[in-house]
Amino acid sequence: MNAKNVLAVYDRATEDDRIAGLQWYARAMNIACAIADGDLAKGAGVIAVLSPRVDWAHNIALAQDCFEGKFAGHYTACLNKAARIIAGEPAREVVAGKWRRANKTTAFFDCIVSSGQTEAVCVDRHALAVLFGRIPSDDVYRQLFSNVGGRYERAARMYRKAAAQVGLYPAQLQAICWCCWRREKYGE
Repeated sequence: MNAKNVLAVYDRATEDDRIAGLQWYARAMNIACAIADGDLAKGAGVIAVLSPRVDWAHNIALAQDCFEGKFAGHYTACLNKAARIIAGEPAREVVAGKWRRANKTTAFFDCIVSSGQTEAVCVDRHALAVLFGRIPSDDVYRQLFSNVGGRYERAARMYRKAAAQVGLYPAQLQAICWCCWRREKYGE
């Protein structure tokens, strides 16, 4: 797991990957505003808490359903958090959780509300695979997402280090690499 792998994927990114990555969080911000009738924090919060283990299209569909009062199709804990945000609890507090351990979802929230112009890094399965240069085991994912030994923050620091070398916000670099990785590995 190192920043060199991030830079290698960035170097392989096509112009289309770079454009898509630079626009990714701005588009996510617009979607968050649209589904929450202009309330960016509420929309971003619901999207973030519904993001674990779902692809982007399903994430948005789930968020739209929740804003329409349909709370189904995901983990109960995620749906309960979405309901709390929609009911008016402060979105970032709900996303971060009582013990402030929701690193990935909190970073995702911060990336959306800032349009990617942030030091936050959403280290999801694809971002972690970029760091490893391969798809890591489920055990590695569990350790990262439970933040065993500060692994989530270490992974985010590697993206920050690489981003400084190419003159981007870390969230922008992560999004560019995410687009490139998904295109290379999954043809998306």
